[in-house]
Amino acid sequence: MAQTESISREQDAPSLPQPHGRTSRIAYGVIGAALVLYVGLCTPHRDSIWEADAWEHHRAVVALTQEGWWPGNPTYATDEPSIRYSPYSIALAALCRWTGADPYAVLSGAAVVNTALLIVSLYLLLAVYGMTAIGPYVLIVMVSFYGSAPGYANTYALADLPWHQVNPSALSFPLALFMVAALRAGAHKCHAWWEVLALAVMGAACVLTHGHTGVFAFIGMAAAALAGPADVRIRLFRRIAVVAVLSGVLCMAWPWFDFLAAVRNVQDREYWFNPFVSVRMLTVWSLPALACVPFVISLRRNELIRMCLLTAGVCYGLALLAFPARSSLLARLPMPALVLLNVAVAGYLWSEGLLNPRSWSRSVRDVLSFEQSVSLPAGVNLLLVAALVYCLVPQIVLIARDPALARPYIAPILAKPDKRLHLMDRFDRLLEPVGRRDVVLSDAVTSWPVPSVRGRIVAALHYETFTPGQPARDRDVFTFFATGDWLTRQEILQRYGVRWILLNESTMSPYVIRDLLEPDAVVGRVDDLVLMDAGRWLDARRARLSDSPSPPAGLLPPASPLRRSAGLDRDQLR
Repeated sequence: MAQTESISREQDAPSLPQPHGRTSRIAYGVIGAALVLYVGLCTPHRDSIWEADAWEHHRAVVALTQEGWWPGNPTYATDEPSIRYSPYSIALAALCRWTGADPYAVLSGAAVVNTALLIVSLYLLLAVYGMTAIGPYVLIVMVSFYGSAPGYANTYALADLPWHQVNPSALSFPLALFMVAALRAGAHKCHAWWEVLALAVMGAACVLTHGHTGVFAFIGMAAAALAGPADVRIRLFRRIAVVAVLSGVLCMAWPWFDFLAAVRNVQDREYWFNPFVSVRMLTVWSLPALACVPFVISLRRNELIRMCLLTAGVCYGLALLAFPARSSLLARLPMPALVLLNVAVAGYLWSEGLLNPRSWSRSVRDVLSFEQSVSLPAGVNLLLVAALVYCLVPQIVLIARDPALARPYIAPILAKPDKRLHLMDRFDRLLEPVGRRDVVLSDAVTSWPVPSVRGRIVAALHYETFTPGQPARDRDVFTFFATGDWLTRQEILQRYGVRWILLNESTMSPYVIRDLLEPDAVVGRVDDLVLMDAGRWLDARRARLSDSPSPPAGLLPPASPLRRSAGLDRDQLR
């Protein structure tokens, strides 16, 4: 383990009182426990979010649990494998099969475990560098310092934790931190073969579980080697090379999907690279931390800060290259790197004592000083704290108001409705007659939770890596709901073997509901969701059209039949 190294400045500055080691450990434990409890209480409410990524990871576990270890695709009624059959999904499905536990509850438990692993891995990383005193600062900055809550993979914003900690990236990121910490901790000794193998297994699990975070893990290890003592750099880089080779071999041996085919895959390249999200990632979500780089860079003599800045610099640089390369992998690297950038920001806050109540009186005196050399830096630090509060307060407000977060606990106290959608319960009752691989046709948003409960769908919000023709699926779904042409609709139903049609009165226009609803075909209704038997719908439509011809195409409404688009973000959708 590296010796404790205090943060130093380019220019000497008077030392400020810092929290005692025991005090900081207690504070870290209290904040970490509060985050774990918060996730545990709120993650069961994630089924109030239509477009949550959790649905696709849930259905992977459901498919493996219900249909055995080789269930085909969990989204479409096809035989292609899914990249979501990762070590994470396999482990959770094994637990469900052996215990009979419900996959939704198991994923909720996994969210709690993932959060605890995050807290532990961060602490171990800080301990390796002898910087555990900044631990409480790190947790506060990590969940606060976003231009807005991203709602994206590898986010650790406070408002995102409960519904993102079920995702594979939530396990992959702590594994990445463990790898960096283990590599640096053993810098001055020879690793035993089993230690190198353990690192390789963690690397393979990290890559297979969430590829983007896996790449970040190896970038972080390389940065740790480069930032470390000069006399051990060559040794560390050799270990990284061995670990990378062994991890690659283990990844290629993974039986649930072809790792090399996934790496080489360029199918739907334009879909996976989203320039709007990339720009937002760099100019909104990361903006507060990036704005602090000029302050943090003055702490570069500290090895931990240097490692964090190197990792973030490489990741953000590669993200800029993602635009000409149109690479989704490079574009997503800033999100895990943002945590390390926030670690560096926390180091600056600690060095200035900005979150230490014992230093506040001094900070106020400095701001009011008549000496510009004293008041100007103090004023800048005050703005930094204000920015931290400014980023945190909207998230706290959202937590109190959001039915997927803490509103279900607060609303009864205030005699307000909790506004939960209870989608799992609604779809479970609605889809009772649907077989495991029956195809259900609906718009992309309404379809998204369906395979997580029962059945398969025609088009999804997120594409599957190995499934061909997904843009055509999107077009066919839109055409089915937009056109009044009987033959076209019949062809689409037959093309995908559609067994059921699902209407959503809250997302589809009244015209579409009137045009498609066949009372004789309805087999179930739950609130605003209507399930129709596709075969009976075809029979009813044939009988109706035999007496009344289809309306001319010119009479159809020119606007989209859907009130909402799959491209809407979470806040707009609500």
